[in-house]
Amino acid sequence: FFFQAEDGIRDVAVTGVQTCALPISDVAAAPKLFAELQPDIVVMDLTQPRLDGFAVFEQLKKVAAGRHFAAIFLSAAEDREIRAQAYERGATEFLLKPIDETEIRLRVRNQARMIAFEQALREHNEKLAQTVAERTARLQQAIDVLKRAEAQMSDSLKASESQGRDRMAFLASINHELR
Repeated sequence: FFFQAEDGIRDVAVTGVQTCALPISDVAAAPKLFAELQPDIVVMDLTQPRLDGFAVFEQLKKVAAGRHFAAIFLSAAEDREIRAQAYERGATEFLLKPIDETEIRLRVRNQARMIAFEQALREHNEKLAQTVAERTARLQQAIDVLKRAEAQMSDSLKASESQGRDRMAFLASINHELR
């Protein structure tokens, strides 16, 4: 998904990720649309009249409430400070205007791939955690069985030792009487 203050970017097709261009010139509209659509990728122009891109981005992060999304910032300003500030605030990409359509498509595609890989990794980690929990439970059951068997063997050994002592005492008394 894209949030763009101008109409310069059109839809970008990325396998597995739904994308659309949403022109936004009203600062108040961005957080509302972001909350409704919950996009994985946001493309924002930082340098628009009557629009503070950094302020809008901070609002989007609050709306996201910890949910990760990729932020691609655009700017006509070649100021290194703006670029540094964008990355410090959480930009995943920063492109100077005028935008090359091929480059933006590739950057969005790369971000979409990273998001897909991250999601696959999260799902794999969840499955792995579930497998570890299941196997840990089975191991604990096996340990419990072994502990019970050990206790039974210890009891049996003590009983056998006691019986063996009793028999030895009996045989010793018989042997003594026979002499």
